[in-house]
Amino acid sequence: MASLPSVDQRPLYKIVSFFLNGFSASYSIDYYRKVIGASLRKQNKKLVIFLDDLDRLDGDEILEVFKIIRNSFDIANTFFIIGFDLDYVISQIKEKINSDLEKSITYLDKIFQLKINLPSISDYNWIKEFDQLALKHLKLNEDSFNLYSFPIDSQRELIKLINSFKVLFNKMIKMNLI
Repeated sequence: MASLPSVDQRPLYKIVSFFLNGFSASYSIDYYRKVIGASLRKQNKKLVIFLDDLDRLDGDEILEVFKIIRNSFDIANTFFIIGFDLDYVISQIKEKINSDLEKSITYLDKIFQLKINLPSISDYNWIKEFDQLALKHLKLNEDSFNLYSFPIDSQRELIKLINSFKVLFNKMIKMNLI
């Protein structure tokens, strides 16, 4: 496999390249499915593939990803965890295959065996999460809390805020300020 100049050649990419070089056009995809599946079963291993932000793709790209998953990765002990906005993906499927809502949902049901709905970020109570993390990591008691307001819109922002407080509080403790 030829490397592209813009592709990072860290060890992971070298491993993938080495792995892909082992494939030959003289064998079918079905052959490789069976070999990989048998190897995973024999070693009692599972292959878990994570795909996120599927909803950043357009309808054609979404259908292409689903087609690749359905046709190429029907391998024993192989699992996909895919994150996407269900409403967006359904709307793209409806548009691309000219179907109604029910047929679009049926299409997804054929691909996914299990769906887990996560709460919307806007529905999440970040202040309550902050309180719990502050009590745990900053070793504060509930009486230490005053009314406060932080513009926290995501878990990433919350973790950054907590980490900043931890650094600040650790410095203050070392300086015997608290």
